[in-house]
Amino acid sequence: MSASTLVVRHYGRHVGTITRAASGGLCFAYAPSWLEADKSFALATELPLREGQVETSYFANLLPEARARARICRMAGISVDNDFAFLRAFGADCAGSLSITDPAETPALADDDDYLLLSDDDGARLATSGGFANFFRPGGRVRLSLAGAQNKLAVVKLGDELAVPLNGRPSTHVLKLPSAEFKGLVENEAIVLSMARALGLPVVEHTVVRLGGVPMLLVTRYDRELRGDEVLRLHQQDMCQASGLPPDIKYESEGGLSLRRVFERVRAEVDDPLTASNALVRWVVFNVLVHNADAHAKNVSMLRTQDESQTLAPFYDLVCTGAYELDHTMAMAIGGQFDPGALARASWIRLAADIDVGVSLVLRTLQEMAERVPDVLSEELAQLQNELGRVPRRQQLERTIRRRSKKAIALLAS
Repeated sequence: MSASTLVVRHYGRHVGTITRAASGGLCFAYAPSWLEADKSFALATELPLREGQVETSYFANLLPEARARARICRMAGISVDNDFAFLRAFGADCAGSLSITDPAETPALADDDDYLLLSDDDGARLATSGGFANFFRPGGRVRLSLAGAQNKLAVVKLGDELAVPLNGRPSTHVLKLPSAEFKGLVENEAIVLSMARALGLPVVEHTVVRLGGVPMLLVTRYDRELRGDEVLRLHQQDMCQASGLPPDIKYESEGGLSLRRVFERVRAEVDDPLTASNALVRWVVFNVLVHNADAHAKNVSMLRTQDESQTLAPFYDLVCTGAYELDHTMAMAIGGQFDPGALARASWIRLAADIDVGVSLVLRTLQEMAERVPDVLSEELAQLQNELGRVPRRQQLERTIRRRSKKAIALLAS
């Protein structure tokens, strides 16, 4: 293997190799030892266990997107469209169980002090549009990659302190940072996640923390499991990875997955399809009621647990996008309708047919959740305001969600 090759490992086992494709993309081939082992598994539905090299977008889905990626690339001296170089620099700790490094490099087993403690002074830096990218400066030892467009850091929690893992050490939490462009985004997501949990959705564990007085959202990684002092990485695949789609095709209107295809894919792969399907129904309804127009295919993932079963992962990235001046078009249509303000009863009936779920279940879920949303919103807003003292853009958030739930009830009768 050469400098044009990267090695993919799972708990130290050689899974396969990544090379550059002539097109500029990435090619992957499973290692013979992985194909021959009893407990090996396919990384994704679209990467079945078989010999030979295939071009794939699976690994591109592990990388940051948009401005977050551009800022890191500038700091690290990497071309913004060079997936291979990005993985070489930061692939040692990715989403899921994989570690991606140079062939001669073995990810270090972390020493107790193999991390960089975050200080109060870091809070102000991380609150700027590009401050987080300083942790990826040339010559640094930060070796982590997190997908998505939002500024964030993978961290470990050490008592009451937070630290950035170094040299490929596995992280345990994600620290989602304030947005200079969208005020109150941290508080917005904290409230919406808490509302989802109160309404019975399986969501990531989260809390608002302060670093130097700056509120940030600390999310426990569902793809990590603690066993004593050991951090185990759990394998996952989001819907783009499972379907062989690149990260820039995550919206249905751009050729991405529809809700029908998401439901079909999840049911086909998880061990308990009925429970997963019911959770997805609640997720779809909830996103409409809180006006989360950015609920796309990469916001649904499947998790492979230590007992080798596959489950629907907890929901994450839940935000009331309607509180901001953003496109209100939904990422995935409901009954053929992308406009959340035009979802009549007929749209939900058609959705039930599309996703092969009983109409009564869909309509009952919508009615019950819409009726509960106003009270749950008030409770979660009050609790967070007690903790923080102030919730930025509270009026926009509250007005948007109350309008949406009220309109959903009215449209059910149409």
